[in-house]
Amino acid sequence: MKTARITTFSIALSAATAGAFTLSVDPAPLTQIFDNFNDGVDTSTNFNNMSSAGEAGGFASVNMNAGAADPQLQFPTPGAPFNSTSHPYFRVNTRGTVGSPSQVFPLPAAGPTVVGYSTTTAFAESQLAFANVAPGVSGTGLRIDPRGGGTAAVERFDYDYVMLDRVRTIGLGEFDYDGALDGWTFNAGIINNVTSGSTFSALTASNDPVLQRGGLSADTNIYDTLEIRIALDPLSTSRMEIFWGTNTFPGPAGGQSVSLVNELIRDGNFHTYRINMADEAAWDGNLNLLRLDPLADGDAAAGRSFEIDYVRLLEGSAIIPEPSGALLSMLGGFLFFARRRR
Repeated sequence: MKTARITTFSIALSAATAGAFTLSVDPAPLTQIFDNFNDGVDTSTNFNNMSSAGEAGGFASVNMNAGAADPQLQFPTPGAPFNSTSHPYFRVNTRGTVGSPSQVFPLPAAGPTVVGYSTTTAFAESQLAFANVAPGVSGTGLRIDPRGGGTAAVERFDYDYVMLDRVRTIGLGEFDYDGALDGWTFNAGIINNVTSGSTFSALTASNDPVLQRGGLSADTNIYDTLEIRIALDPLSTSRMEIFWGTNTFPGPAGGQSVSLVNELIRDGNFHTYRINMADEAAWDGNLNLLRLDPLADGDAAAGRSFEIDYVRLLEGSAIIPEPSGALLSMLGGFLFFARRRR
């Protein structure tokens, strides 16, 4: 467990000694939600050998005609057009009645392509990169080919979200469709949990509420930054603590944790906490487990609400540095914190 003190951004950057890490509160987002299918409005169009099966419960469904040779569907951008130069990475969470290789083509078709991700029969996130990206190439929609050829029966494919990222990103928990837990489990210290409208909300019921996800395999040399977007009960006073385990440093373990207390904004609204772990000695090897204690101690036992929008791993070394801490402080922008072992 570490203690914290507010520092300027320049000091945080120079704190490259063992055991140091930095925290940015409410930084500029690195992800663009292309569509998360949570508004119940079906925006798919321009089918070829496919048809819409509707949008509900936080995901869109399509049916592929029996024996279809070249099935295609298109999702128009619900917001501003994307730019594959500024957001060259692509994530999709999908499932199908038949596991199959799939392809994605940004529109117009002359733009870059994404190829070779696999659709499984259970929801799973795939992370890819746009290929053949020319400077300034942008798009106004996406064409998805769920598989190269159909079987004798009608096949169904569900799409939970499509996201574009500035850096390589793994969605450890997007909680995007109704009832989604994304592989997370929790103990009896968390009750009244509901996943709806792209968030996970619950109450604490003991002094040790735990959310945990195992079965991971993420190279910490690449994914050295953890990002959590969470809303906390205004009545809360205790810490949020994060534990982890890797193949070289099994966990969760007390010596492999970071704790936030005074840095937390407790106003019931969502705030983003981006933690760079590159200088944590135990952040080494392949990350295989992450544990989140949203609130702890006697305060949590009193029963406090929290709501999680997402938990993500980021390629931190590729994140573009922000302006100096002094300037950000004057502008009321970001706050940066450095932590060291006692």
